[in-house]
Amino acid sequence: MTALPAAAIDWKQIAADAWQAPSWRESSTVEALVYGLRRGVNELIKADTQRRLSALDRDQVKEVCRRLQNFKPEIATPWLSDELAALIAKYEELHGRD
Repeated sequence: MTALPAAAIDWKQIAADAWQAPSWRESSTVEALVYGLRRGVNELIKADTQRRLSALDRDQVKEVCRRLQNFKPEIATPWLSDELAALIAKYEELHGRD
């Protein structure tokens, strides 16, 4: 296979496509949310946390819950079921599912 000459590669387009890729944006939102929630359930009242939570779909919320339950104690306190219930209730509130 012949390599393309460097001038033929549209690096700006590649970067723009990567930035627009939903999987990259979605995974960074999950990462940022989990990182913020290390501080505890009280983070759910913060605007940034709510914005990130509202951007997720149900599968991503499940992933967040799994990760919160599996925190290593030296990093953050693992979340308990009542704290996870508060997260899910906030998610449903943000999505109009009261």
